[in-house]
Amino acid sequence: MCRKVLTDDVNFKLGYPNSIKELTKGKHDASNSEHKQFRRQIIAPIVGHKALAMYLERIEDIVINSLEELSSMKHPIELLKEMKKVSFKVIIHVFLGCNQDIVKNIASLSNDLYNGLFSIAINAPGFAFNKALKARKKIAKILQPIVDERRLMIKNGQQVGEKKDLLDILLEVKDENGRNFEDEDISDLLMGLLVAGHESTGTALMWSIIYLTQHPHILKKAKEEQEEILRTRSSSEKQLSLTEVKQMVYLSHVIDEMLRCANVAFTIFREATSDVIINGIHCQGRNLPSFWGRK
Repeated sequence: MCRKVLTDDVNFKLGYPNSIKELTKGKHDASNSEHKQFRRQIIAPIVGHKALAMYLERIEDIVINSLEELSSMKHPIELLKEMKKVSFKVIIHVFLGCNQDIVKNIASLSNDLYNGLFSIAINAPGFAFNKALKARKKIAKILQPIVDERRLMIKNGQQVGEKKDLLDILLEVKDENGRNFEDEDISDLLMGLLVAGHESTGTALMWSIIYLTQHPHILKKAKEEQEEILRTRSSSEKQLSLTEVKQMVYLSHVIDEMLRCANVAFTIFREATSDVIINGIHCQGRNLPSFWGRK
């Protein structure tokens, strides 16, 4: 059933509940081809080896500092919560290049925003959706001065630097009509990508740790690969390099297997575009989460 819903682009399309539409303001009504084009415009410049090389040093510092902090704790930790914190710090840096004060301000608000995404869209005190709407406004208020400052730098011809973040890219990208994105569009995109990105990455980290813990022989081989890379590192090199990342063949296979076995996204919504009956259920015009019908 899930395969039918997810792979049938004739009778189904991306579809979202009202709570997600209202809180993320994204391209929810775009076709699959439009979504692919949009992803190429926005995401391509911040993924891949070239982008990784730009951010690798800072990512390594964030991860090492976070893990050292966790290892020094004298009490049990909530693994998923802590992994989301790590991924949030990394993503904030890649997206905005922000300092830690801004990270702290946005982090708690992002949790409120995420909790409202899958809630009933009731805008009344006491409901998660109401709290999420307030969080969204506060995040937008934090982001606006950052956008204004970056726009001013571009206007004055100041170089942002070689290491562009997602905000720099959004300020340069033009839509299908050749126009730059408005500030509100940029804020909406950043919030949507920020919430979705750090949640799925944090979940992936959690499952990786769980599976490695459950399979010590796999952990041993992955660790040996890392130790071998360190042994062959030049004495003049102090930071992880892109060349070393490419040498992590076994670890790459471990990550691929984790992604095959685990769900790192809470759900993927699809909407029936025609009269479809699956297992006796009439699906016309319905929003269907990807876990619908899963045993």
